[in-house]
Amino acid sequence: MKESPIGRRGYNRDRLRGSFASLLVPALLTGGCTVSNDYEWSEYPVKPERITQTIDFSVASSVQITNGQSRDEDEELGWVGAHHFYGSLRELTEAIVAQFSSELAKRNVAINSGGPKSIELKVTEREFIRGFWVIRTDMVLEVQDGSGAVYALDISNTTGGTVPRLYDGAASVATTALLNDPRIKAYLEEP
Repeated sequence: MKESPIGRRGYNRDRLRGSFASLLVPALLTGGCTVSNDYEWSEYPVKPERITQTIDFSVASSVQITNGQSRDEDEELGWVGAHHFYGSLRELTEAIVAQFSSELAKRNVAINSGGPKSIELKVTEREFIRGFWVIRTDMVLEVQDGSGAVYALDISNTTGGTVPRLYDGAASVATTALLNDPRIKAYLEEP
């Protein structure tokens, strides 16, 4: 009579080892093998058709754009898979300052520290939202112009891509919002 595998000595121990390994391997792959990355801005082009207003830059031929965010502590900006991205609110603001300055320069506005007009930008809040197929960021961009007016713009960007692409896109969305904002238009066009 042939012995049943259930009655063999060590059968349950082998089975437990297999179960333990099947639990341990996915845990190590998802939790123990993360990759930390520093966010580095890369310009995501502003589409000209998204600019809905024309600003008369003959008045504001020179403007100073500054980063007003002093918080430089790194925080997790978001993650996709095992890739976690870190950066600061100051770095996010700097991306918007760089892109906004670049767009103004394309419109023949000199960007310098001694300009008669000034705009200070500051990302004050940011949230990373992970969906099933997409990731999203919601940010609050505080704007202070040289006249002392302060106001906030809500910026939101969604992508099915990576965390850097998400924040690069958010800088582009913020730049578009700045160029389309009637308060900035009025400030830049006043003599």
